[in-house]
Amino acid sequence: MTMDNKRDNHDARQWEEAFRTEMRKLDDEALFPVPVPDLASLERMIAAEKRQLRRKLMRDLLLFWLFAVMILGLLVAVLYQSPLLIAWLQAPILLGAYFIGSRASKKRAREERT
Repeated sequence: MTMDNKRDNHDARQWEEAFRTEMRKLDDEALFPVPVPDLASLERMIAAEKRQLRRKLMRDLLLFWLFAVMILGLLVAVLYQSPLLIAWLQAPILLGAYFIGSRASKKRAREERT
């Protein structure tokens, strides 16, 4: 080893030791204390979050069922008033689903070939 390599190696070790010392200072809890909440407050916070999530779930389910009943009621009303209108509404939907599905399968087949 040449003199420059020894000096560079020594400088690198000094830098690494200084870096580790500074990192230990950052990890020291005395400088940056980490507050740990007590178990009772954590349990209260979890229970409150569960209640909030359950309320939100119930609200979302209620809205879902409300819209589902409204749509089905509208569909039944239209079906009794004009069955031909239902057929005219369903035909474009079925054709659109067919074309979207066929295009997706062609794209998938093209990707498998490459």
